[in-house]
Amino acid sequence: MTTVQRLGIVIAAVIAVLLPTSAAHASDAAYVVNPTGTVLHQTNWWYSSTTVNAPTGTPAASSIDTIYWTYSISNQANVIAQLCNPDGPGQLLCLDLPNGWATGNTTAWAGLSAQRGWLFRLAVLDPVTKILSPYRYGGQHQVIVNWSYTTPSPARTHSSPLRLVSR
Repeated sequence: MTTVQRLGIVIAAVIAVLLPTSAAHASDAAYVVNPTGTVLHQTNWWYSSTTVNAPTGTPAASSIDTIYWTYSISNQANVIAQLCNPDGPGQLLCLDLPNGWATGNTTAWAGLSAQRGWLFRLAVLDPVTKILSPYRYGGQHQVIVNWSYTTPSPARTHSSPLRLVSR
């Protein structure tokens, strides 16, 4: 066996050993999307931000780990909020965010595909439906999705805080 052949075998063996390790280390990633808020005109009505999709480079087999979120609104009083994904025609998969918390994190989507669109829904609660004066202005919101490139997870067996709602 020649030196060139031996060197080729050694290189092939090193690649075979390092490839899975390198791929595993490169598999954890995150992306940031920034839905833009809207103007809230009246009480007791849901208002949605823009929908922002995952970046095109997010692999199909990516799996969500943790999501960090922040939303911005001009006046936080009596505001309720949801973080949502479009889920088929006229439906959203939403998580109720803790009242008064304009920032936080969740693992509610853990194990689901990271190839999702994201939006916020905000409403101002009041015993009477009325025009807000002054209006509430939504600002720049943010969703940070930490994901792993893994094989798809088996179906979840525990109850989920996510729920389907109509748009």
